[in-house]
Amino acid sequence: MEGNSKKAAPPAWVAIVAITTVAAGLCCAFLLWLQGTDGGLAPSLWAGIGLVCSGAVWFAAGLWGLFAYRAHLLTSVAPLLVLGSLGLLITGVVPKVAWWISRDAFAAAGVTCPASSSASWIGVYRIQRVEGWTDTRGHDGCLFYTDGGFLDRVGYAYLPNGAPSSDGPPSWDRIEYTPFEGNWYRFIEPFD
Repeated sequence: MEGNSKKAAPPAWVAIVAITTVAAGLCCAFLLWLQGTDGGLAPSLWAGIGLVCSGAVWFAAGLWGLFAYRAHLLTSVAPLLVLGSLGLLITGVVPKVAWWISRDAFAAAGVTCPASSSASWIGVYRIQRVEGWTDTRGHDGCLFYTDGGFLDRVGYAYLPNGAPSSDGPPSWDRIEYTPFEGNWYRFIEPFD
């Protein structure tokens, strides 16, 4: 019967697994935040590195705990957090929730188009700059640049009359628009 007995996990092992699980959870939460709000590449890379490092420590400690202490419950928390986060990333739920939370703030900002070259927040999105535009027919719009995109500039465009035609300012000719919701579009301004 002694071979089937479960040894108690030492406090140091519990602390290591708990700390790496919390670190992995924080990295997952940060990655979800960045994905939902068009976060930049550098923060995503740092969060990914943190997740890989905490995952490596968790993996070694977790395997040890599974075999030495049969600590199934504590060892399973981190993989469940990572798998749950991955599921949210794949399904695209996070950006939809972020937009839902920020929709009213964007609606107000889209109408007033507070042109600015300094960073600010609209809802849960960090906006790097806001740029207004009017074409020769009197159609207007507003671009809200976010942190996302690697070399390209990306964001949201409020275009009450639809995507602009080629008679707009030269910088608008190169921008690619994708309908998003109502008068809102996602845009990509290719890198020069």
